[in-house]
Amino acid sequence: SKLKKEEKTKWQKVKDGAKWVGNKALWLGEKTWDKIRGGYRLTVSSAKWAKMKLTPGPHGNTRMAAELEAKLFGEDTTGNLLHSLSFQRSLGETSGTSNSKDRYERFIVSYPCPTFDPALEFALKKKWSQVAVRMIREGYNMFNRSQAGVLNKPIATLMMRGEAIRYRNTRSRTVDVNSFPQASMKWDEASHEWAGATECKYIDKKCQPVEWCQKTTFHIISNGCEERVPYWRTLAAGEWWAVKDTSLAHVVTPIVNSGDLNLKELSGFKMTLFCGAKKTFGASGPPSPLPSEPLLECLKKGVETNARLKAQEPWKLYFPDEVIVLAKFEAIPEKECFVDANAHPSDVKELCAKSVKAEAGQDGAAPLSYAHLIDPKTKQPFDHKKSDSDVFQGVHKGAGFPKGTLTEVVLGPQDVLEALDMIDRSNGR
Repeated sequence: SKLKKEEKTKWQKVKDGAKWVGNKALWLGEKTWDKIRGGYRLTVSSAKWAKMKLTPGPHGNTRMAAELEAKLFGEDTTGNLLHSLSFQRSLGETSGTSNSKDRYERFIVSYPCPTFDPALEFALKKKWSQVAVRMIREGYNMFNRSQAGVLNKPIATLMMRGEAIRYRNTRSRTVDVNSFPQASMKWDEASHEWAGATECKYIDKKCQPVEWCQKTTFHIISNGCEERVPYWRTLAAGEWWAVKDTSLAHVVTPIVNSGDLNLKELSGFKMTLFCGAKKTFGASGPPSPLPSEPLLECLKKGVETNARLKAQEPWKLYFPDEVIVLAKFEAIPEKECFVDANAHPSDVKELCAKSVKAEAGQDGAAPLSYAHLIDPKTKQPFDHKKSDSDVFQGVHKGAGFPKGTLTEVVLGPQDVLEALDMIDRSNGR
């Protein structure tokens, strides 16, 4: 039918477009393209929409989107962007008759840009700019919003990966296998020295130190404090923690409405953050030389420097000394797994396939990198159990880029500082 023919033509255009998009987004498939350009965005599941709304976006996200949209869709009268040019020259009149008219020879110079798609570029840059800012905010908040945390070194590397905790429930007639997804992050530059035991004290109406201590059950009566659950201790050893931002978590984990989780949909990548003058960056990659001052100092100085440069010469578009922030994304190459000593063979086979690195701790306990998921004392996960009859089988950790991942995004220093509440919000947005 005519409708099917039009649909076929549409998808052919999608396929043609996906061939050139490789240098901008890795592995961009028809499904992803449809989410960006097609009617999918009008029929996206209500479950996903609701989950995305649970976690508010970082401060400044509306301003960032507006600035990106103006850059990609704004008007330019200076001829910086030229797709075609036409001109003509007069050949004069023939004077053959009384109503003869002037004649012209017309020329057209065309420079078609079949790979130029500002809508796609806008969608990808907007998404991954938000991912970068959310990851910075998550790491900054996790380390007690301390300036001595993720921003106190010249370069920050944050890793994020999707994970699945699997349970098996064997009944008289049926067997239920459920995998529960979650996302975890790691600050690569965290101290790798084990902190040892912590003495918790109640000081100034708080359990100190707040990173490692919490109130006891009968705190109102005794003002008592106790050490937090063991996985908090892993932060001192430079290990993983569970991501609290639900929108960020769904970058590396799928939303499962029904059925079991497809482990292939779990992904993992790391983001490295650089800050410096625009002239120190090449066409891609980190600046040269690498920065030496802490990120926080570079960000704060960058806001002042950029404002001064643009105020002095507001007509200019390019400032070599303008300070920018580069977020570079790289895939985590290898999947990992840990299985319980009593796990069912079929679950072991699926959790730890051929291309998955199997890990083991001492005396059957999970390695330290799983301490945010599994209690080292009980050797059982902290959460996710549906019923008491569920038996823990193991954990699978994802790797590789999610679909449509950009390898780099450029931010302004104000984008990071505003998301961390270090500068005033932009017009309340």
